[in-house]
Amino acid sequence: MIGRIRHLKPAVACLLAGATAGAAAALDVGVPEHWKMPLWAACVVFAAAGMAFTLTWQRWGRIRRPAMLPQRLMKFRGRAEELDWLHQRHREQSGVSQGNPKMLLIHGGPGVGKSELANELAHQLRDQYPDGQLYSNLGRAADPREPQVILKTFVVKLGESEEKAAQLTLKALQDLFLAMTARRRILIVLDAARDADQVKALLPNSGQCAVVVTSRSNLGPQLAHRPLHLMPPTAADAIEILRAYAEPDNPEDAGCAAEVVELCERLPRALRASGDAARTDIGLRRVCEQLRRPEDRLERLKNYHRDVTEGYSMELSRLDEPVQQAFMLLSMVKTTTFVPWVLQPLFGAIGREVTTDEAGNIIAALSVAGLLLPVEGPDSARYRFPRYRFSPLARLLADQLRLAAIRPGGLLATTTQDDVRDCFLRTVLAMSCEVMDGGQGPPVPRPEVPPAWVPRRDAWLEIVRDDQEHWRRAEHENLLSAAVFARTRYPEASRQLLIRLGGVMGIPVNLDDFAGHVEQAVAAALPDETLELRLALMHHAVAVEDHIRMLAEHEALTKQPAPPRISAEALLLKGRSLQEIGRYNEAGEALRDALRAVQSTSAMMLERAVRATLTENDATLDPESWRDDGPTEGEPVRKGHDTYLSALISLLNGRIAARRNDLTGMTQSLERAGRFVVGDLAWEARLACERVRLRLDHGGEGPSPESAMADVCQARLAFEAMGNVPGQARARLLLARLLMERGNLPGSAQEIDRARSLLRTRDEGLPLSAALQRAAADLSMRMSRPDEARRGYELALLQYTTAGDFWYGACVRVGLAEAERALGQPATGEAHLWQAAALFSACGDRQWLRQTRERLCVLGAEEEDRRTQR
Repeated sequence: MIGRIRHLKPAVACLLAGATAGAAAALDVGVPEHWKMPLWAACVVFAAAGMAFTLTWQRWGRIRRPAMLPQRLMKFRGRAEELDWLHQRHREQSGVSQGNPKMLLIHGGPGVGKSELANELAHQLRDQYPDGQLYSNLGRAADPREPQVILKTFVVKLGESEEKAAQLTLKALQDLFLAMTARRRILIVLDAARDADQVKALLPNSGQCAVVVTSRSNLGPQLAHRPLHLMPPTAADAIEILRAYAEPDNPEDAGCAAEVVELCERLPRALRASGDAARTDIGLRRVCEQLRRPEDRLERLKNYHRDVTEGYSMELSRLDEPVQQAFMLLSMVKTTTFVPWVLQPLFGAIGREVTTDEAGNIIAALSVAGLLLPVEGPDSARYRFPRYRFSPLARLLADQLRLAAIRPGGLLATTTQDDVRDCFLRTVLAMSCEVMDGGQGPPVPRPEVPPAWVPRRDAWLEIVRDDQEHWRRAEHENLLSAAVFARTRYPEASRQLLIRLGGVMGIPVNLDDFAGHVEQAVAAALPDETLELRLALMHHAVAVEDHIRMLAEHEALTKQPAPPRISAEALLLKGRSLQEIGRYNEAGEALRDALRAVQSTSAMMLERAVRATLTENDATLDPESWRDDGPTEGEPVRKGHDTYLSALISLLNGRIAARRNDLTGMTQSLERAGRFVVGDLAWEARLACERVRLRLDHGGEGPSPESAMADVCQARLAFEAMGNVPGQARARLLLARLLMERGNLPGSAQEIDRARSLLRTRDEGLPLSAALQRAAADLSMRMSRPDEARRGYELALLQYTTAGDFWYGACVRVGLAEAERALGQPATGEAHLWQAAALFSACGDRQWLRQTRERLCVLGAEEEDRRTQR
C-alpha cells in the first residue's frame, strides 16, 4: 500500500498545483489581469498530467519483477560444452527478430539432466533479463498442465490480481500475458514440455524476452529452432557430479567412483542418488558393491531416495497397449542394438501380427518417448535400416515389467517366456541360414517360420550379406543363442554359426562356455568343419587373452592337415599369443611361418596383418627396428570382410606412431581401428586401455584423468564380464598409474594389490608381471621407500631382459637410477642412466633420451657439488 501511495505523490502534486492556479484565477486574489489566462492554462495542463499519470499507474503500476527460478544447484558440475553452445545460440538470436522471443530448446531422455542444465543456464542469463524470470513445470507424462493454469500463474506473478485472473478465458489470459511482457526483458523457463502446442500457448511476442524449453521429444522442427540433444555427460563430468554429492574422503574410493559412474550409465539422476547414499549412509565403496548386481540395481537406486525409472514409467503409461507390450518384449532381445523388425516374431508369439512398417512405427513411438535410443555415430550409416538400443536402466525396467506382465492378468498373459524365446530364435535361425547360404551350394537346413514373422527379403538380405562381420557383431547374442537352440534340431546350421562367431564379442561370452558349444559341435562335424571350429575357438581364446588355452588349441589343430589360409591364420594367432606372454623369439618364428603360408594364398589382408605383427615383434627385440614402418593401412580388400585384420593393422600402426612421438597419427590410427570393430566389447576395451597406455608411456596431451579413469574402468568391467584375467590386471595397473599421477597414493596401492591378486591365479607371462613390479616400484618411490623400490625395479628389469623387451627395460633403468640415487649410490644410478641413454639413442626415442640426459646432468651437478664441499 505504501508503495502505491508513493506512486501517487506526483499525480497528487500535479492536481493540487492545477487546482491552486485555477482557484487563484477564479477568486481574483491579487492576480494581475494579464496572469489570469496563463494560470487557467497551467491549471488545465497540470490536471491533465495528473490524470494521465494516474491512468498509466493504474495500468502498469501493478506489474512486478517476478523471480520464479528454482534455487541454483551449488553442486552443479560439468556441461561446459553444452552451456557454451546454448550461450552461442542466445547470442545468435539477439536482435534478429523483434516479434519473436529468443528460443533455447533442450531435449533428451529421462534422467539425463535437462532440468538442471536449463536452471543453470537461466541463472547465468538472469542478469540480462532484469524485468523478471518466470518458471513453470509443464506437467508429468500422464498429467500435463493446461496452458490456462500456467498463464494464470504467470500473469498473477506479473502483477494481476488472482480474482481477475481466475475469471479470464485462455484467449484473454494470452492477450493479457502478451501485453504484460511487451517491451520488457523477461526470461521464461518451460520445463518438461509435452508437445509444441503446449509451448506455443505460453510464448511472448517480444524479441526482448527469452524462453528456455526442456522436453523429452525433439520440438525443434515444430518450433522452427535448432535444439540441443542432451546426452549423458562425459566420463569426466560424471565423476565430478558423483564426487560433488558423495563427498568421498577416502582416497581409495577413486576407482569405485569411476565404476559407479559406469554402473549408473552416467545419468545425473542416478549419480545424485548414489552420491547421496554414499555421503549420508553407506560410503562409496558399499554403493559400488550394491550396484554391481544388475537384478538389484533399480531397487537399490530407488532405496537411495531417487526412483531413477520414474520418468520411464510415466512415459510408458501414456502409450498405447501394443507399444507397452513391445517395450517389454524387446527385453528378450539381448543384443546391445536391434532393428525394428525383431518385433514381428515377438508379437507373433503373443498371437498379434504386425507388418514391418507397423513395427517401425512402434519402435519410433518408443524412441520419441525416450524409452529407446536411436543408434547414432559414424557406424549407424553402415546399414540402410535403423538400429535402436535400450539404455541399461531402461532394459532392467523392461525386464521387470515383462516378468510381471506374463503372469495372469498381465499384458503378456497369453504366452510364456519360453514360447516367446522359441519363436524369436526360430526366426533368427531361419534368417541366419538365408545369410549364410549366399546363393552358393545346397541350402543349410532351417526351420520354417510364418511369413509375417520376417521382413521382405529385398529389405535386408543383400545388405547383410555384403557386411557379414558387422552383422555378427551387432547380432552376436542372438546368433549364439540360435546356434545353441539349433544344436540338436539343426546341427549343420549350429556348426556354421559357431564357426562364424569365433572371436566375436558383441556381448561377454566366457571361454569355457563357448568351448563347450564348440566341443559338442566338433563331435558331429566333418573334417573341414572341425578345422574351422578349432580356429573359431582359437580366435575366442585370443579375444579373452587365455593364451595358454590358445596354444593348446593350436597344437590340436596341427594334428591334421590344414589349407594354407587356415594354417596361416592359426600361426598368426599363435604369434600374437606368444608376444603377449613375452616369448618374442618363438613368436617371430611362428609369424615367419605364417608369412610363408599366406604367400601361397590370395589373402591380402591376412598377409598385411602378419607383416604388421612381425614388425611389432622385431621392434620389441631390436632397437634398430623400433621405428620401422608397418604395412600400409587401408580399407579391407573386400568391404565388410577381414575387418578384424584391418583393426589389428591400425592398432599396430598406432603403436608405431606413438614410438615416433606422432601422437596425432597414433590417435587417428586407434580411432580407425575402433571404427572397424564397432560393437565388439573385447576390441573396444582393449583399444580404450591402449589409448591410455600409449599416452602414459610416450606423453602428450590426452583426455582428462577423470575421463581416462572412466574409460579404463569401463574396460575393466568388460574384461571381468568376459573372464579376461590379463585384461583386468592391465586395466587395474593403468588405473594405478593414473591415480599415482594425481597424487592419490592409497588408491594406487589398492589397485596394484588387486592386480597382484589377479595374477596370482595363473601365470600370464613376463611382460604383465614386469609391469606389475614396475608400477609397485614407482609407487614405492612416491612413498619415499627407495630400498623397496630398488628391489621392485631390479625384478622388473630382470623380467624385461629375460623376455627381450629392450625399451621397457631401459625405462625401468631410469627408475632404478632414481632409487640408487636416493639410497646414496649415485655412481650405480649413473651407470643405469648411461645404459638407458644408449638404448634410447639406438632406437631413436628422443623424448626419453632427453629425459635421461637431464637426469645425468643432475647427477653430474650433484657430484660436482660434493667435490667442491670436500
